[in-house]
Amino acid sequence: MPQNPSVQKWLKQLPRQSLVFLDIDSTLVTTHQRNQAIIKAFCKAMEAKWPEDCQRLSQAHCQLGDYGYYSALDRLKFSSQDPQFLQDLAEFWRKNFFSNHYLDKDEPYAGAVEFVHRLIKDGHQTLYLTGRHKKAMWEGTLETMKKLGFPISEDILILKPQVEQKDEIYKSEAVAKHKQRPASSIWLIDNEPLILHQMMEDHPEVELIFFKSCHSQKKPEPEHLLTIDHF
Repeated sequence: MPQNPSVQKWLKQLPRQSLVFLDIDSTLVTTHQRNQAIIKAFCKAMEAKWPEDCQRLSQAHCQLGDYGYYSALDRLKFSSQDPQFLQDLAEFWRKNFFSNHYLDKDEPYAGAVEFVHRLIKDGHQTLYLTGRHKKAMWEGTLETMKKLGFPISEDILILKPQVEQKDEIYKSEAVAKHKQRPASSIWLIDNEPLILHQMMEDHPEVELIFFKSCHSQKKPEPEHLLTIDHF
């Protein structure tokens, strides 16, 4: 049973046979442990080339609520004399965050697993709509979501077909395709205001829930939506 009273109330009021789109990263699962593991791996791989910078960077600590690894560096007041170091770190992070390699570090937000099981048990059409891209993250997503206890199968998982696609456009197009299904109501839950604002513009009939965790800060947080930070 979900732990959040607001979520429990929403579930009770949700019309039968609704269609619900669920984001994964920073909505159903945390990502700061993945970021931490990537920083550790980078330091190990690059310590011979940049011993002082890697020793300092190894002290960075990614926290729940961090977007990427930047806040960890800011808290450490980290800087490097060589701009190439930070460029290589960014490239290493991008290559590994958007891959299968460290997905096993992710953990569910409180009540998330029970929430998805409840949706499916109650007969709602439930689709994972994630910005992860299919070529590099399909197998790892299926494997790790199953290990975490989420109900998962290929037919309810939607991943981005091309990595260069903008998340907000890709998700809007996916909703446009799947909202044709018979459903009494359509909902989308996401942590990224950029996505939510795009949905408001393109699909005003879709109901939205803002999962307040971390985001890109490219758009302001919506104030009028149901907002939760756990399930």
